[in-house]
Amino acid sequence: MEPKYVIAIEIGSSKIRGAAGTVDDNGILTVIALEEERLIDCVRYGWIRNVEEVDSRIHRIIKKLENRLHPRKIKSVYLGIGGLSFMSSPREVCRRLPAPEEFTEDILADLRQEAFNLPVGDREVVDVIGRRFYIDRTLENQPIGVYGQDIKAEFNIVTCRPQPKQVVNRVVADRLRLGINGFVVRQIAEGDMVITNEEKMLGCVLVDFGAETTGVSVYKSGHLQYFATLPLGSRNITLDITALNCLEEKAEEYKKIGGNAMGERQTSSLIPDSVNYDEINSYVGARAGEIIANINEQIKYAGYGPSQLPAGIIIVGAGAKLSRFNERLETETKLPVRIGTPLDCIRFLDGRIQGPDAVDVISVLYAAARKGARECMEKPQPAVASQPQSAQPDVQTTQLQEDEQPASKPVEDSDPDIEDERPRRKKAGSRFFSKIKDFTTNFLNDDPYDDDFDDNK
Repeated sequence: MEPKYVIAIEIGSSKIRGAAGTVDDNGILTVIALEEERLIDCVRYGWIRNVEEVDSRIHRIIKKLENRLHPRKIKSVYLGIGGLSFMSSPREVCRRLPAPEEFTEDILADLRQEAFNLPVGDREVVDVIGRRFYIDRTLENQPIGVYGQDIKAEFNIVTCRPQPKQVVNRVVADRLRLGINGFVVRQIAEGDMVITNEEKMLGCVLVDFGAETTGVSVYKSGHLQYFATLPLGSRNITLDITALNCLEEKAEEYKKIGGNAMGERQTSSLIPDSVNYDEINSYVGARAGEIIANINEQIKYAGYGPSQLPAGIIIVGAGAKLSRFNERLETETKLPVRIGTPLDCIRFLDGRIQGPDAVDVISVLYAAARKGARECMEKPQPAVASQPQSAQPDVQTTQLQEDEQPASKPVEDSDPDIEDERPRRKKAGSRFFSKIKDFTTNFLNDDPYDDDFDDNK
């Protein structure tokens, strides 16, 4: 069987990314292409503000991907969603079975659906993730296959405000006329792709340091235990630098070239001497310290300390590129820090794609592959050639055509003696040559011994 083509779109605050990949019969994901369009003030904290601009950017990405996958056309996509309104809250579901039996996938699905239907106020449930399972009052990290009767399941209900999803649906489904195969919570998908099962069992933290938000997820005993989104990101650092009377684009350039999360002067040959980086890094260091302090407080609020999270912090997002930010994060949280990268089982056909830089959109592809990917592209049907008609004419049609032909008029014999009365126009050249011919003929036929000149008379 041919592999399924999967398309993912991830809408962030500073850019929109689209990726195309294939999923084979074994569920192996191969990333084929990745395209990106930059944004400025079109999306704020995960909310689409300018529908027209976002529509235009996604349309460009779709066309770029289709050009690279010609002749296939994109008919549907998977959408990565996230932002400030996304959070998780714990819920419990208890059930007593009629008799002791094996805990199966069907029982787990029923419990998850019951948790999904629990009221959450004016918010919308986007995912239900298992947290802890007790069977006959015994904690079971892997409950499938355990025999028992009394079941207590603790779930994390991931919710968001309904407006962000509604606007995304309006752009993709209504304006672009694309099908939506599913919504994927970006923060959870990233955790499934960059964190190993061993790290989840030991205990770890995923930090998604984005442009306007920072997501914090805590894992323990193999399951997600806590998930929150902070309204702070790397763009806050850039906006702080604009206080030095420079545009945001220039401030972003200063931050990338010489920004230092420690507040120290960055030494580099790319730094111009005319720029005062001591003043710039005083802003960078202060805001970086605030973001790290909030990350640390979220870990404590989840009820965990450094000793309970030995696998440390896995960080993703463009903000993690800020010089010495990870070093300062490790110092203040007392947890080891590493950069999140895609799992080795994911293949890349395009060598230009850098896995750590594209974790957000690739994780959406990976989530689709794990949950049974649906085909997102269609191949144009070849044109069917028309069948040639038989060369043998239809007898009845031919006879009818002969009968309908008018009788031809008899041809009268032309009289050769009758001259055409119409005057014939001679060409100028013909008259000239005719005169020469007559003159020559008369000259040759003229008798030189004419009687008038006979001397003997």
